[in-house]
Amino acid sequence: MDMSPRMVIPTLLSFVLFFGEGHNGCPELQCGNGPRIRFPFRLKDRQPDQHCGYPGFDLYCSHNNDTVLELASSVKAFVDSIDYESQFINVTVSDNCFPWNIPGLHLSPPFQFKNSLYNYSLFNCTPDTYIDYPIPCFSSSRHPVYAIRSDRDINDLPILSCTKMYSVSSVPYYIWYNPILELTWSEPAQCGRCERKGKKCRFQNNSTDLKTECFPNKGRSRKIVTTVSILGSFLLTLVVYALYHVYRYDKTEKENQAGIEFFLEDYQALKPTRKNVDVTVENTSQIYFPEWIYNLLEQKDDLRVYVEDNGDAKIAKKLAIVGLWCIQWHLVDRPSMKVVVQMLEGEGDKLTMPPNPFASTGPTRINVSMPARRLN
Repeated sequence: MDMSPRMVIPTLLSFVLFFGEGHNGCPELQCGNGPRIRFPFRLKDRQPDQHCGYPGFDLYCSHNNDTVLELASSVKAFVDSIDYESQFINVTVSDNCFPWNIPGLHLSPPFQFKNSLYNYSLFNCTPDTYIDYPIPCFSSSRHPVYAIRSDRDINDLPILSCTKMYSVSSVPYYIWYNPILELTWSEPAQCGRCERKGKKCRFQNNSTDLKTECFPNKGRSRKIVTTVSILGSFLLTLVVYALYHVYRYDKTEKENQAGIEFFLEDYQALKPTRKNVDVTVENTSQIYFPEWIYNLLEQKDDLRVYVEDNGDAKIAKKLAIVGLWCIQWHLVDRPSMKVVVQMLEGEGDKLTMPPNPFASTGPTRINVSMPARRLN
């Protein structure tokens, strides 16, 4: 069967794509170029099935394709990144200034601040006041605003020209100058362990409570399966390609061998015709042409053939000598095909004249006198 790699490769690739495709009732999604969203999170505007996410982990895509997390009724944060293994999420706000949003920022489960928390008092001061560092996004050149930890002794601070604005409880220290806020979650704790094992997390089947379980990561498994399948397909393609060429080579060799054997059968059946004639110019039609050639070569005469140049004359002489070897009367005197090829490829001046294959049974020797012929 004649198999072509052009037919094999598309078939193997189709198999790989079919085999590597998986199905998941709650697939990973994302808003634009945002982070990948999977359990315990869900995009509530694209995944209405509440089993795709844990309670409190609802996200949605904004009109600008930003991933939005509502921390409170008045604070909408944009999700920058999610670490499913360590269970923390980085968020920002539209104005990159969380201090403006602190009065309405009341975190409730499942999210908490990641770092140590402190209580602060905010003071609006005059320009000549210097305490530590003013809150960059909260201050102006005429009214710098400072966040002072509540456990500090205000009697040691130059705040006589300052006015207290309000107090803030339990916030990390970096919230005053870092536009990114790091949050973490503790439940469902099982999901972080699943992710660290290279698996995914979901609700237990037929569970009436909020118990979760790990299950194989089909995405990662699909990548492994696809990689192995592609590698296996590549090796299989190489094997098929090699077998195809071996088959074609073997077929060609058999055809060549059959042709050689057919030629050798005809070649071995060749026997020169003995003809004793009285050669005269008037009776040249009875001359045996090979014998005429042999007599010319034996007498070291030219072939009396008009050729274009000396190179063609040498080729004619070489072909004549090789031809005379091939029609020797006795089969054992005839050269093999390999020797014939070597004679044709070699130098014509080094060829040896063969024995006379036209030795007459009588004393008469043919001396041929033949008009010159011209090869066109």
